Amino acid sequence: MFVSDSKRFIKKLERGLNQARGALVQGSRGAEGAGEAGEAGEECPLGRADVAREASLPSGASSAGIAGEERELFFNNSSLPQLQKLSSHPATEAPSAPLPLCSPAPLPLCPFAPLLDEDDTPEPEEDRQLKVWSVHSENSGSEENVIFIKEINIAIKDINALLATPSLGTGVDISTPHFDAVFGVFHAVSQGATECAQQLWRNRPDVPMHVWVAPRPPFGYAETNARRIKEKILQKNEMTAFLIRIDRETGKRGAEKDWALDASCQIEAQRNWSINNLRSDLRTLLEEMGNTIIPVGDGVNEEASRWMKAIGVALDWEHYTKVANAKDIDKKTYTARLSQDYLKPEEALECEKFRIQDTYGMSVTPELVEKDNGGRLIRKIMALEAILAQPGEKIIDEAGREFVTPPDVVVERDKSERKSLSICTDWSNHSTSWLMRHHLGLHSILTQLMAGAEVRGNESMIQTLAEFSKRNATHVKAILNLTIPADKSPMWILGQYLEQLGLSTVFRRPVENGKRVRYYRLNPSDVAFVQQVLSYRQQQREQREKQKLEEQERNAAYAARMQALYGIEPTEEQGSGGAEGQRQEAQEPGEGSRGKISLPCPQHPAPLLLQPLHPCPSAPLPLCPAASPAQEPLRTASTPPPNISGEIYRGGMDGQNQQVEILNDNWWHRVKNYAQLLVERLEYGVEMVKQLLSTLPIDERWGVIFEFESVNPDKFTQLISDAPNWEEWMC
Repeated sequence: MFVSDSKRFIKKLERGLNQARGALVQGSRGAEGAGEAGEAGEECPLGRADVAREASLPSGASSAGIAGEERELFFNNSSLPQLQKLSSHPATEAPSAPLPLCSPAPLPLCPFAPLLDEDDTPEPEEDRQLKVWSVHSENSGSEENVIFIKEINIAIKDINALLATPSLGTGVDISTPHFDAVFGVFHAVSQGATECAQQLWRNRPDVPMHVWVAPRPPFGYAETNARRIKEKILQKNEMTAFLIRIDRETGKRGAEKDWALDASCQIEAQRNWSINNLRSDLRTLLEEMGNTIIPVGDGVNEEASRWMKAIGVALDWEHYTKVANAKDIDKKTYTARLSQDYLKPEEALECEKFRIQDTYGMSVTPELVEKDNGGRLIRKIMALEAILAQPGEKIIDEAGREFVTPPDVVVERDKSERKSLSICTDWSNHSTSWLMRHHLGLHSILTQLMAGAEVRGNESMIQTLAEFSKRNATHVKAILNLTIPADKSPMWILGQYLEQLGLSTVFRRPVENGKRVRYYRLNPSDVAFVQQVLSYRQQQREQREKQKLEEQERNAAYAARMQALYGIEPTEEQGSGGAEGQRQEAQEPGEGSRGKISLPCPQHPAPLLLQPLHPCPSAPLPLCPAASPAQEPLRTASTPPPNISGEIYRGGMDGQNQQVEILNDNWWHRVKNYAQLLVERLEYGVEMVKQLLSTLPIDERWGVIFEFESVNPDKFTQLISDAPNWEEWMC
């Protein structure tokens, strides 16, 4: 059994095991797909389980001598894998460099091949049929893994190796003796010592454990003081609230209670401390649990490391290609899938392709998928877009300090985020990040660099940026999560800020006064790509604004139409929904398909309730009780009143003496949805179709029938053959 806090590491290990000699993949492959199984005859990365177990033991020890009351754990402080270094077999020479991206060349030979090849004993057939099962976030919700986890003590009898991430966590109990050893690899990124121990102890029987822990967090040490964590959160929230012009006191907190925020900060501080000191913390915890720790070396196996990197390169390029070749989907399908708990591998690839295409406005290629880097690039471009935009007005706080408000595009992002996320710890505070970059002078620097200017690093604005960064390194780290060493050059510091914005630099070295001088400018390919994306995003905003104005115009026309026809003002819901609001107003809960409508009566100030809502044209319309028989009858909302000549307004091409019926997008959207529902109802009989049509206004009934006939002519023929008198339903 192999557990790790890294999904990527588990996937690389799975690929390596499945490329073992005679590998036979049986089980869930997650997003990797069945096509990732290696061909027979490829070299084995780690050898058989017994070889790996014996190679990890210290000199003079064997797995047979470990049995006893006390579980022994072999604590490996070295970089993985350590197997070849501990064996006496000579190493196979690895290639000098990892495979380049996009290379179709096969993976380098496994550095542990001699462990198997030097033994002339024929391997049993079952040893050549390595059965690997993996559980990680991309496949843990699949039907196969749900069944596997539910019956795990029975299912593991059919596999040789189980690879698991924290997706296989608390609540899973492997009590059946099956695995010879448990291997743990922890990178000090997402789990503390307690979570790591939980993963190791999913397998209950006493077997040797081989553990590797990163010596330090790969992304730097995190804050371990709960009070400072809380202060940083509230200060950033308060500053953002001030910049987007909302109350600072109420804007720095969300819906959470004081005790909940304090508890969250304390838990985060304890977890950060454990991650910062994961190697010592986990070792202490395991010793307290009664384990015997046996260190197994501190060297590094460069060949195995290059081999694992090559597998990672192959996995990455395969993912890029799969996304680019995935089937195209529309926005409606993408939105519907976002709410699903689990997506099939092909569905996840399709959603990823749509997101990239919709984000950048260009065709999806493997190179674009690689550049996107899981959505990280577009976030950088959005930050670049914000700092390039013109800042807002100047405001002054209570202390008399002057600040510049961020552009509208940044303000809207923060406001929408606070509206959709009620807990303050989930807010990104884009305005505060923008303000820090603005104080650094990046707006003026980037404006010149984007125009093609070159810099040497001795310009006053670059020197000012470097001095400000070093002087306020603590605030830069807290807000932008960027560490600024005091001994770095101005151009190095500028390069770090540019990298956060999705840009890079190139340089030339002309000779001036007998010396070579470096001139830096933005990478032209980065600038061209960013400008294309920014132009596309601007077009999208203009299109959304145009649609918003058109919707407002339709709502205004609808309000004027309601006023002219019935002398009533539409409600806010009706005004925003057009005919949809009208239909919702006409129906009341508990009235079934026949609701009531309130219309003004010329003789009575109070509204008169008329029923039914949509009478058949052949039936006489009810009159107002106080009106004379000669008085014009009142009509329902679905029947326009006649004009002076007695003709009904139906609209026309010339528009003279006629009122044009406004059929907005909401009306057509409802008609299409009802037409689709009608197809489903038809399978249960014509009575169900009749019942559905009876709930709709007359105009929508005819619209549904026309749409139904256009989209499903065969079904429409079936309907009229089963119900020859269907026209009677339309009145």
